[in-house]
Amino acid sequence: MKLIYVASPYAGDVEKNITFARRACRYVMEQGHAFFAPHLLYPQILDDTDPEERKAGMKFGIRILEICDELWVCGDRISMGMEAEIELAKQLGIPIRYVSEEQILGNMQEEGKEIRIIQEGRVKIEKAYPQDSQGMRSMTGLR
Repeated sequence: MKLIYVASPYAGDVEKNITFARRACRYVMEQGHAFFAPHLLYPQILDDTDPEERKAGMKFGIRILEICDELWVCGDRISMGMEAEIELAKQLGIPIRYVSEEQILGNMQEEGKEIRIIQEGRVKIEKAYPQDSQGMRSMTGLR
């Protein structure tokens, strides 16, 4: 089991972005991995509107990124914070995987349907698994 650092947008429509980040974490879990999403943790404790506290939260997240096995960039939009995480992962030699919003939100209802994952400029094909009644992919039995 790998430890995956989940990067997805936070600022803007925060409520929508938090919901998406939760789905991204579930997606990682359903792939058989553990996850860390700093933007789901630190804003609950720190004030993201306070520049000093935001800086501290980013610093804490970067420390965890250093020990993660991979960085997964989730969604179709890359924020400035995500750009910084991507650059650091590149500097540290941490593999980066790009996962589209479509993959995470679950347009993969038929078992065996192929999905495309863009990873470091290469396309990788994986098999999809059916969704449960809440639109979550059921692969590992974890709910």
